[in-house]
Amino acid sequence: MARPPIPAQPDFLVQLRRTQHTIRTRLDGELESAGLTMPQLTVLAALEPKGEMSASDLAREFGMTAQTVNVLVKSLEACGLLRRNPHPAHGRILLASLTPAGKRALKRGRVAGMLVQDRVLSGLSASDRRRLMKLLQAIEQGSGGSDSGAGGFSKK
Repeated sequence: MARPPIPAQPDFLVQLRRTQHTIRTRLDGELESAGLTMPQLTVLAALEPKGEMSASDLAREFGMTAQTVNVLVKSLEACGLLRRNPHPAHGRILLASLTPAGKRALKRGRVAGMLVQDRVLSGLSASDRRRLMKLLQAIEQGSGGSDSGAGGFSKK
């Protein structure tokens, strides 16, 4: 009798978590050398296409609390990577936007991400890479995931 392609135990989920952890550890190391953390890079990447966003808008995009995102935003502001200005119609709302230093940091972060991605995928052919991306997207959709791109840092 043939063994099912996906084990009856949550082996797939365990392996997925182990793979994610290994990749995230490598990425964190590369980002550290670029002077960023993954949460910081994620905020910078979210601001780039939108121009300006409030901490509440960022929190909704990431599925986090506004307070948590506000801590990130304040630290990025203190580092000079973003600035916050009052909303033109709602003065109490502060809109975050990238500074030139923030744009440079985002570029360094993307380079670090590409280094890790290239290293991780080096053993796969181009067709295997395309297939892997399609499978990961199918898994995300099948698990009720969003296609909003939240949390991503790639430039589309």
